[in-house]
Amino acid sequence: MVRGACPRCHAVVQLGVGAGEPVVNARALVSCGRCGAQNDERSAGCVACGAPLHGVAAPQEDSDDVFRKLIPYKNVPALVGYYLAVFALIPFLGIVLGLSAFVLGIIGLCRVRANPEARGKAHALVAIILGGICGFGYLILLILLITAAHR
Repeated sequence: MVRGACPRCHAVVQLGVGAGEPVVNARALVSCGRCGAQNDERSAGCVACGAPLHGVAAPQEDSDDVFRKLIPYKNVPALVGYYLAVFALIPFLGIVLGLSAFVLGIIGLCRVRANPEARGKAHALVAIILGGICGFGYLILLILLITAAHR
């Protein structure tokens, strides 16, 4: 004998195998983890107690969620400061861009501390460090060049 489930009501039925009896619409059965009742494997819930038969799949992360974690779109000063700091590597143009990045990085870091959901702490720190190095470094270099030229 083979056990199967009724396709309409999912009741467990015994199907005779042998003596020329064909097995029609035989389905595999799964036991309910809560009450032990036999259910059709395609059923979402137990027919006896209603408990879910199959684990709920974990929600897939949307690609937008990944980008939202990487790019701090809620913390615009940190993001703009980050890009200004990168472009501050250009000599002499870096004075203006670096100092702007430095200031925006501080503002962005303050926003992260006030609202951690805004994210962008790493972007703000890069803006402060790289912007400060480029901005103040090029400014000092420019002052040294000007004073050396006047001597």
